Amino acid sequence: MNRKEFFFFFCKMGMAGVALSLFPWLESCTEKAKQEVHGEKARIGIIGTGSRGVFHIKNLLQLQQAEVVALCDNYRPHLDDAAQYYPKAKLYEDYRQLLDDKNVQGVIIATPLYLHGRMTIDAMNAGKSVFCEKSMAFTLDEALEVYNRRKELGSVLFIGQQRLFDPKYVKAMS
Repeated sequence: MNRKEFFFFFCKMGMAGVALSLFPWLESCTEKAKQEVHGEKARIGIIGTGSRGVFHIKNLLQLQQAEVVALCDNYRPHLDDAAQYYPKAKLYEDYRQLLDDKNVQGVIIATPLYLHGRMTIDAMNAGKSVFCEKSMAFTLDEALEVYNRRKELGSVLFIGQQRLFDPKYVKAMS
């Protein structure tokens, strides 16, 4: 396996890891376990529907195992634009209301960096699986607080590296 083949293999495995971290029940390997979740979809809420949020929405449209059921942004034009992709999704202007939604199993946090730490902790406290865009927090102290809370709760948390799997960056590195 040459460097390019290794990198593409790694990228595929990384994307699988992202999906599995957001949707832990997809880790099932046995046929029995697959039958138990057959047809089930992970119900995702997107917090932050600007360019990064829409990037994730477009990717989620390609996953049969996931459905965006809630969208949140405090900037109404972004929220309305994102709602075009998932017209049945509930719309929120306050992320805490989205976190209270029992229909939401996991969230993607794609907000400005200074909001990541607090939103991630709030989402884990609400029992949600979390995919948070990088960086996970604005300060080192806040990052440690996120880490410690994740450890205490045993929550599913993945910090995204949005450009890691972008085809133009993959091409540039090969």
